[in-house]
Amino acid sequence: MKNSRFIMLLHRRVGLSISLLLLFITVSGVLINHSQELGWHKKLIYSHWVGEVYGMQSPLIESGFKIENSWVYQVGGMLYRDLEKIGGCSGALLSAVKYKNTYAAICENEFMIFDDNLEIIDSYIDIPNDADSLLATKNAILLNARLTQYRWDDIRGFVEPMEIRRRVLSNSMTLPYSIKSKYLEITPVDNLTWEKVLVDLHSGRIFGAVGVMVVDVVGVLLCVLALTGVYFSYAKLAVKSGRKDSTGNKNIRVSVSGN
Repeated sequence: MKNSRFIMLLHRRVGLSISLLLLFITVSGVLINHSQELGWHKKLIYSHWVGEVYGMQSPLIESGFKIENSWVYQVGGMLYRDLEKIGGCSGALLSAVKYKNTYAAICENEFMIFDDNLEIIDSYIDIPNDADSLLATKNAILLNARLTQYRWDDIRGFVEPMEIRRRVLSNSMTLPYSIKSKYLEITPVDNLTWEKVLVDLHSGRIFGAVGVMVVDVVGVLLCVLALTGVYFSYAKLAVKSGRKDSTGNKNIRVSVSGN
C-alpha cells in the first residue's frame, strides 16, 4: 500500500509539473509536421530581437546623407534611398549628392549615378585613393580629395580640374530614428525562417544548453509517467482479478453449503 501511494503521488506531481511544457511540445510538434503545408519553411522572420536571440546583430544604420527630403545610406554594401533599394556599392559609402535630375554617390571603390526612379545610369570603379566627398555645382560633379579636387567626366571618369573650387567636408548626418526603425521592420533576418524558430523552440535549442536540458528532463519525466501509468493499470487489473477470484470462491461455498 505504501508503495502504491508513493507511486500515485509521484504520478500526479510529475503530471502537474510538466503539463504545460508537455502541451507546448505536443502543439509545436504538430505544427512542425505541417510547416511545409503552411509555408513556414520559406517564411522569413522580420523581428530582429528574435535574430539577436540567435546571436545575429541588427544591421548598423548610423549615418546617411540627406538630399532634399530624402536620405541616402548604406546597409551591408547595399545603397538605399529612404526605404527603397538602389543597388550594391563597393566599399563604405563616402558621400552622396543630387546633381540636376540625378543623384551621385561615391563609395570607397565605386562611383555611381542614378535617376529619380533609382535606375543606375553610370557606374565607375577607378576611384582616387584619397577620395573624400562629392560636391555638386551648377555644371559639374566634383570629387574632393585630400590634396586636390577632381571633376567627373562622362567619358574619361574623374579628371583633375584646372582650378580648385570650394571644398566641402563629407555631409554625413545621423539617420532619423524613423528611417532606421522602418528599415528594420521591412528587412528580414538573414536565413531565419518560422520553421527553424519553431523547431528550436520545440527542442529547447533556442534557449541554449539550459533549454535542451529542460526538454530532456521533460522527456525523462514523460517516461516516468508512462511507467507509473502502466503500474497502475496492472495494479487495477490485479485487484479486479482478485475480486473475481474471491467472488467465485464465495459462490462455490454457497452452492456447496446449499447442497
